[in-house]
Amino acid sequence: MLKRNKSLSIRPANMNDGDFVIDAIHDIVRICLDKTNIPLIPDDLANSLWRNMIENPKDYHCLIAESEGKKVGTAVLGFHQSLNHLGPICELQDLYVNSDARGTGAGARLLERVEKEAEERGCVAIELLMPDPGTPLDKERNEFYERKGYKLEGLSRYKPLRTTLYK
Repeated sequence: MLKRNKSLSIRPANMNDGDFVIDAIHDIVRICLDKTNIPLIPDDLANSLWRNMIENPKDYHCLIAESEGKKVGTAVLGFHQSLNHLGPICELQDLYVNSDARGTGAGARLLERVEKEAEERGCVAIELLMPDPGTPLDKERNEFYERKGYKLEGLSRYKPLRTTLYK
């Protein structure tokens, strides 16, 4: 595990960060579904989605955490209007820190930058997606977000409109 250090930096992602972010998403899915043998997002689809996100900074933003020149975490954000929140919101789609960098403050620093980005864009709230209760690291995730002032309210349901890779 990395030690807490001041060399941690957070920067906006660029096209060259796509492989790291996509690998992070795969790891999140492995952790959340508690599966090690899941299909990967096909390269052409992943690259197309990544390019769309980078080329549409009004709707998407991605952050990269680095320590001593090594990428150790990422946060993927989406922005849209919300009637029930009465204004624009930031959706924290994914927050990921490499296993060897957990507990170093990287997740907290990423979350601080997420909040700063949301405030600068005039968002009235941040919503985040979390895996089902009882999945691996559930307790740690809940404690982390509660310490940071995030409240658990309501439940989310979704209906797949086409076959997905993961379920």
